[in-house]
Amino acid sequence: MYYLMPIIFLLGIIAIAFEDKIKINKSATALFMSIALWLMLGVGSQNIFVERQNPDFLHFVKQMELENLSVKDQIVRFLTEKAFIPHLGDVSQTLFFVMCSLLIVNIVDKHGGFLAISRILRTENKRKLLWMIGLSSFFFSALLDNLAAAIVLIAVLRKLVPDHTDRMKYASIIVLAANAGGSWSPIGDVTTLLLWTGGNITAWHQISHLFLPALANLLVALIIAHFWLFKKGIVLRQSSNVSDDDIYIRHYTE
Repeated sequence: MYYLMPIIFLLGIIAIAFEDKIKINKSATALFMSIALWLMLGVGSQNIFVERQNPDFLHFVKQMELENLSVKDQIVRFLTEKAFIPHLGDVSQTLFFVMCSLLIVNIVDKHGGFLAISRILRTENKRKLLWMIGLSSFFFSALLDNLAAAIVLIAVLRKLVPDHTDRMKYASIIVLAANAGGSWSPIGDVTTLLLWTGGNITAWHQISHLFLPALANLLVALIIAHFWLFKKGIVLRQSSNVSDDDIYIRHYTE
């Protein structure tokens, strides 16, 4: 079990990376991998913790004064208090944050907030739209988290860019910009959120150290797309579906 666990983890990561090739949803792969690893940890706990003299396990037993309990009871206490509960807590607080951010997104959308954004971003010039979309995604992801920002802006993009070919180009930029923007904010990504709530980083330290590298990452992508994907003066193949009255129509018809 001890040597099989890292192999299962690596195979799971590879399967997630090649989701499009193997045609298996990455969520299903991640769930299967996680369940398999937890089961292997439980079944092989005797070998992993006791026979290999795991230092964390030995320290826990000594700290909690569990020497008089059976080995099985010691392992159960260790797994419960040092593995299951802390990990479930980390996942739960992250899940609640994501749910709340999506609730805010839904409230803003219900009151026409994103239609207002569509009006602001509306332009026929491809290069101008590229920069507005990229910068909007960069800063939105720092406030909402990168997943919510990408979902919102791609939904906005459906009205701004009706043509499928053009829309795929801008959608790719949104994903790049959202990942870059989410990296410098403590609430911009699940990973940074876990680090922040776990006390491993502070908000100011992350912003001050990662904002400029994240911005450079975005600018490189935008500059390449500016000259490579879109020619000078070129306009959208199809005009935007957003009219000046859309924001009011959505609000008063609900």
